[in-house]
Amino acid sequence: MEKKKVLLVVAGGRAVPDVLALFYVQPQIVIVITSEEGWGGEDAFVEIATGRPNHEFLDFIRNVNAYKLNECMQACDKTASEIVRNVFAEADYQLEWVFAIGSAPKIPGIAAYEVAKKRGIPCLVVDTLHEKFVSLVRDVETDFDVKEQELFHPDVSSYMRMQRRMYRIHKEKIANYRAIVEGWGHIAQVLALSSDIPDFTFTMHDKKAGILVPLSPDLNGSPLLHTLEKYKVIEVKSNNKGQQFCAFTSSDAARFIGTGDWLEVFVWHEARAAGFADDCQWGYEIIDGRAENELDLALTYKAQLLIGECKTDYNPFRGKRNYLDTLDSNAHLLGGHFVTKLFITNQPRAREGNEAFKAQADKRRIVVLTAEDLPNIREHLEREAKHPTYARI
Repeated sequence: MEKKKVLLVVAGGRAVPDVLALFYVQPQIVIVITSEEGWGGEDAFVEIATGRPNHEFLDFIRNVNAYKLNECMQACDKTASEIVRNVFAEADYQLEWVFAIGSAPKIPGIAAYEVAKKRGIPCLVVDTLHEKFVSLVRDVETDFDVKEQELFHPDVSSYMRMQRRMYRIHKEKIANYRAIVEGWGHIAQVLALSSDIPDFTFTMHDKKAGILVPLSPDLNGSPLLHTLEKYKVIEVKSNNKGQQFCAFTSSDAARFIGTGDWLEVFVWHEARAAGFADDCQWGYEIIDGRAENELDLALTYKAQLLIGECKTDYNPFRGKRNYLDTLDSNAHLLGGHFVTKLFITNQPRAREGNEAFKAQADKRRIVVLTAEDLPNIREHLEREAKHPTYARI
């Protein structure tokens, strides 16, 4: 007989304990009980609960009086069972119940425990302060392959497994190339902090190695070119009229600088150097059916995910709403409101269209970081991980 796991969540506070219970139990069916006061974490929880590939059913029992023990017990016992029974016939499925009371108000939490004890159902308490799962009545049976401690501090790979998402290194950023450019953090930093980089990357965008490209007079004598030449990723030549030409010295340098990978590597290096993240990755992709969705940056902090889209277009704001749509779509696959979203560019705020772009980003709960923010990118990343502009819970 097929088994289906049912998670009954008695909710009322922060969404984090309930999301962790969801990750731990991995249920197909979720019932949520909330009081008359409502639940601030509802939107974040619903997006994660319904976005998982194994999700089958979610329903709410609302407006339970949080100060009447019998009413709370009845909601946990009879009403929840009837909801599930009406959708999934118990004759066809063996239902495995787990109660979760990590964010429950006191009396509903007691009520859930009493019902769980009467019915011999595991009653899960998530202690986020001490990073423990405590199962009352009896242990939770789970075949999930992530260890308990990993649920509180998952790396990016573990987070993807929690979300049941396929995740791999981007097909164009593998093997020797990654090993080489991850060692070019110093070059990425030079590029990120140079005022000449917008003009230079515009000129050298998608140029192949060895092809001489004429440089604008504004770049003549640029300290940026001198430094990049010193690091042997470009060579600069002049003709008898004094005009300068530039060429990449290798295909790796051409890809790194010419396609904008340097910005991903810069942000990745800075995030790692900041030291707050549980894990930080760049240049991966999520597989959603036949679609391949690139993640320029993926960072985990205390079971929560931060993703970034890094763009080096000369003007990433004008007519580029699809960048925001892509970032929003990726977040939807990985937890919706529970995910912090960053759009990061090396272009200045003064570019045409920035205000309209920022307004569209605000509607999607996306933080926009521009050239002015790059010198302090470590602080920006840590702030958004710990105290996000758009609350995750």
